[in-house]
Amino acid sequence: MVEENEQLTIPTFIAFVRQEFGYTITYRKAWLTKQWSLEQVYGNWEESYNILPKYLQALQLFIPRTVVKIQTILALDESNQPIPNKVIFHQLFWSFKASIDAFAFCKPIVQINGTWLYGRYKGTLLVAVAQDGANNIFPLAFAIVEGYAMTQPQLFRHYRELQEDNPHGTTWLDQIPQEQWTLAWDDKKRWGHMTTNLVESLNSVLKKIQNFSITALVRATYDKLNKYFVDRGTQTNAMIASGQVYTLIVAKFITEEETKSNTQFVQQFDAKDFNFKLRKE
Repeated sequence: MVEENEQLTIPTFIAFVRQEFGYTITYRKAWLTKQWSLEQVYGNWEESYNILPKYLQALQLFIPRTVVKIQTILALDESNQPIPNKVIFHQLFWSFKASIDAFAFCKPIVQINGTWLYGRYKGTLLVAVAQDGANNIFPLAFAIVEGYAMTQPQLFRHYRELQEDNPHGTTWLDQIPQEQWTLAWDDKKRWGHMTTNLVESLNSVLKKIQNFSITALVRATYDKLNKYFVDRGTQTNAMIASGQVYTLIVAKFITEEETKSNTQFVQQFDAKDFNFKLRKE
């Protein structure tokens, strides 16, 4: 039951047991049963963290140019001393080669949002997406962090910490042109996109993996993106084979503009400077 629906709620599970067996279990017992079932399907939580580095190495080995950055912190004993040869997972970033290569053909806009993880160990799954020429959601990168909400003082504190640890990093940040990160200076490149939350649409697709153990979660993103790219590739090849030059949304835009031009008349005033007057009827 849990394998078919990872988002199964505890009240629904209690109602199912009551209907099937005529017995009402406690909320705690239902919750523990669900967690046990998830472990049986997707693996033990502790072991999942242990095998994560090996899985990430396998990803980079079999999918070259896949980018992975994992950070750990020292494990401390009761006296606050480091435990030899033991670290604790802190945060993770990964982006697949297909996403990296195809980003050059997307619109010049990236949206980032987070979705809470509901497994045994809490955290936030960050997702960065773009939009291709057909207005399709295009997944770019993923990250698992403790949280993503940040106040202005926290932002400046992290900036100062980065400046101390990596001055070249803050210099690089300071040199990013305003039009690349502020709406007011982007020359209308993001017009119409700020109210369209691309990430929320992708989050709805990834919602089922929020209860997965960490290695299972990373693997699920690979499986889902693999299907995404295969399906989109098949569609694109079919469009090219049929002689279609533009995406459907671009073709629609061209047709609409051509229709508008039927009521527009141009009166040219000179042949040298191309001064003209546009009249609409």
